Amino acid sequence: MKVWDATPVSVESNMEAQALCCFRFAAETIGLKDEMLRHISGDPTISEPVRQRALAFANDYRESPAQLNEASWAVARGSWARPGGYALALRQAEAARRHEHRIGFLPSTRSLRAAQYRNGQYAELLEILTLSEKRNTARGRLSYPPDLALLAMTQFRLGQKAEATATLGRLREGMKKLPFDRDAEELLKEAESLVEAKK
Repeated sequence: MKVWDATPVSVESNMEAQALCCFRFAAETIGLKDEMLRHISGDPTISEPVRQRALAFANDYRESPAQLNEASWAVARGSWARPGGYALALRQAEAARRHEHRIGFLPSTRSLRAAQYRNGQYAELLEILTLSEKRNTARGRLSYPPDLALLAMTQFRLGQKAEATATLGRLREGMKKLPFDRDAEELLKEAESLVEAKK
């Protein structure tokens, strides 16, 4: 059975729909309340009534670490982003981590590490990933493939080409033992392209 709503669209309901659409886009792609407010305030594509209603939605918004984490990872996992995209991804991941510290649960590690790499924080990231690798080895755990890909690329960026090649080899071996992971596969290809690029 299909039910059709034949109620005429009023100016008010149309404005509400536009405002909600504007707010949702900002929430899903930005997620940081202060930046959402600035984005909506400066959006030249919406009317002033729509802007004010969207700002009202945004004022009631509470930042979600899970949403910030996903928005960050969606950009930081790839090798291309629009101008400013990687910087925003890092701010999102850092904000997610701050929220997570308050509740004692830290799932944002993946997006934070990727965002650090994309923003050239190689020395800091190398220290973090090397320590993580040592802990995994000591505990007999398999290394997380995206971490190994980031480690290989970070080592290469810092001039540690032999270490990068060895890490890339461990990544390939580790992925044979794990289920298919699209993100890991894409990072593997990026790492291979960088570390094994023909001169």
